[in-house]
Amino acid sequence: MKKGTFFVLSGPSGSGKGTVLQEVLRKSDRIVYSVSATSRSPRAGEVDGINYYFKSREEFETLIKADAFIEYTETYGNYYGTLKSEVEKAIENGKNIILEIDPVGARNVRAHYPDAVLMFLVAPDLEVLSSRLSGRGSESAETFKIRRRRAVRNGKRNVVRLRRRQRLCRKGGGRYPGDYPRREFKNKKQH
Repeated sequence: MKKGTFFVLSGPSGSGKGTVLQEVLRKSDRIVYSVSATSRSPRAGEVDGINYYFKSREEFETLIKADAFIEYTETYGNYYGTLKSEVEKAIENGKNIILEIDPVGARNVRAHYPDAVLMFLVAPDLEVLSSRLSGRGSESAETFKIRRRRAVRNGKRNVVRLRRRQRLCRKGGGRYPGDYPRREFKNKKQH
């Protein structure tokens, strides 16, 4: 049996990973979603085993000690991780699997699964990013500020990395990088 392909959808908070993931899963029955584990509380409408495997901090730390994760991180005071069993079972059964994680997690996946297909997203602009993050209504004002600052910093850093390695696909006027005001980038080269 042919093994499945491992897709990784990555980007900072508010980049639209969840929206893109929903569209991919809606339009293709050949891709399954890798449900990640987290120690954070569920947001309104989230279901255990569908959106995340919600674990207590103690349960998550037990899984870490058991080497049950491909990658994990502690972000904004909560753990997030990808269970090896979820991914390996799907790939071995010939299923294509997609994972939605932050950029650090994506780099960790790349180290263990060099054949994984990594995709990176950023928000269209800072106003949209702020709107997306504040619209969640699930973070304190301080967490919102931290997420926004990190999203901007990670977006810039990762776009620069991608620019060095490959061409970015972009839509909507062809701005480069097209996702943050150009004045924030030293290199204003147009493609």
